[in-house]
Amino acid sequence: MRRALIPLEECLRDVGLTAHDLDAVLMIGGTSQVPLVRREVERALGREVVDPLLCKPMMAVARGTATTAADIDGLIPEATISVTTSHDLGLSFEAGDRRGFDTLIPRYSTLPARGIRSAMPSVRGASKVILEVVEGDGQRAADDERTFPLA
Repeated sequence: MRRALIPLEECLRDVGLTAHDLDAVLMIGGTSQVPLVRREVERALGREVVDPLLCKPMMAVARGTATTAADIDGLIPEATISVTTSHDLGLSFEAGDRRGFDTLIPRYSTLPARGIRSAMPSVRGASKVILEVVEGDGQRAADDERTFPLA
């Protein structure tokens, strides 16, 4: 559970805030429904999380996704919605005994985004190159437990 709170601490640090700067804590998404997670977030921030009955966490995700999709399709006139990456997106590659992480799209990039890299086979004469797209922290190895394969 302690490791699960690291992204919370990183987020506050990245935006230059402390727990005392927050007026309210609204948890959205599947993990927000786990009682232990809610209690630990409350303990870490020193304040209660907004009651999920006031804002249904999974409904909020669905509405946000639908609203963003409608904006991207141009269906919401004069709307300004920005979706950003919460992690680096990149490629995994052979790097000795660990997998390397080559960042293509840095975290906090506004989506949609594009990254371009050249790749060479790791074996001379290979007929194909398989690229693994990963999400995580580009400062860590791609096989770190906090890096996730996407494709």
